[in-house]
Amino acid sequence: MNHSDFQEFVYEITEIFASFKDGDIPINIFDVETVLSYKGVVYRGKAISSSTDVISMAIEDAFARAKSIKQPLHHIKSILIHFTIPHSYKDTKISSMIEPLEREISYETTLIFGVSKDDELSQESVGVMVLFVV
Repeated sequence: MNHSDFQEFVYEITEIFASFKDGDIPINIFDVETVLSYKGVVYRGKAISSSTDVISMAIEDAFARAKSIKQPLHHIKSILIHFTIPHSYKDTKISSMIEPLEREISYETTLIFGVSKDDELSQESVGVMVLFVV
């Protein structure tokens, strides 16, 4: 992750920390610290979509931002996923989005996720931000 990308990440993650409300599943600075404690290359990506493949889209964005060849997902050492969902969105849909990723990553991979709600998203859209180390 280059310097300007890191600055943008710090800004975005600070806004996420400040936006948590009752009923959200918060992430915190210790979650970020856990992910970054693994040695390797750090990637960050994001996507907004109504597709259940939105996590893969965010991971693709991370590799594209870094101008890097996509690595097999089983090489990911740690990953933090933050979901932004509309209030009416069913939490069970999030589980169905994480399951395909869990099948592809190593059982040793540290997986942390959080959820916050945003009324400005359309009813079926989900925002995803990923931070991971390969």
